[in-house]
Formats: sequence, C-alpha cells, structure tokens
Amino acid sequence: MIKFQNYKHYKLPISKNPLNYGKLIIQIEELNLFIVQINRTSIAVIKQNVDLNLIKIFYEGDFKFEFKDHIKTENTIIRTINNKKFTFKNNELTLISSIIRLNFFQLLSNFIMSLDYLIFKQYNNTLTQIKWKII
Repeated sequence: MIKFQNYKHYKLPISKNPLNYGKLIIQIEELNLFIVQINRTSIAVIKQNVDLNLIKIFYEGDFKFEFKDHIKTENTIIRTINNKKFTFKNNELTLISSIIRLNFFQLLSNFIMSLDYLIFKQYNNTLTQIKWKII
C-alpha cells in the first residue's frame, strides 16, 4: 500500500515509482520523462534518474512547486521541497530538517560574537583581554 505526504493540500506519494502519482498521460522513454494526471486539475511532470526524481506540480496549467526525491537505498527517500528535507524510511517520516543559508559575513560575525562571549566569560575573573586579527 502506498503512503502519502500531505504538502499544500497535495497528496504526494512516498515512492520512487512515477506511476504512483496518478494516471500516466505521456511517457518519453529517451528522456526518462513521465507526465502524470494526479487528479482532474493537477499534473505532475517527473524526470526520473537512477537515484533522483525531479518532480514539478502544475495546477490548472500553472506551475505550483517542484521538489526532488533522492533515492538513498531501496527503503530510504530524502525529499527536498524548498528549504526542507523530509527523510522517509520504509514509507514512514523519520526526519525533517531545514536548510539555513547564511552569507559568509553573517556567519563570521555570529562566530566572533559567540567566541568573544566565551572568552570574556572564561577570562572575566582575571581581566585578560585577547585581541583578534582577521586576515
């Protein structure tokens, strides 16, 4: 039995098989491309590779969102939608992680502030000062 992930009112099958999305409309074997009717108003365009499926969802002809299914093992799929990763093992959700993007200067600034705090806390009793030089 196929299990589904609910995302933005869409039921996305937890499967590497494109035919589990709905009724096959067109298959282009040379491109490993599937166009599948999900319901009366929605279509999935699925590009299948050996260990990756690229899926685009359309509603009434308009693009809505896309996601990637990374096939790690026979029983493990990592689905990436926007900045979130959903890990499914044996068709069960086991992990949700977010991708946080920081530019280098934000990361460096946060690191220095954290390090300053730790050094101040550690050496506060002896009033030792450490100076930074970043090259």
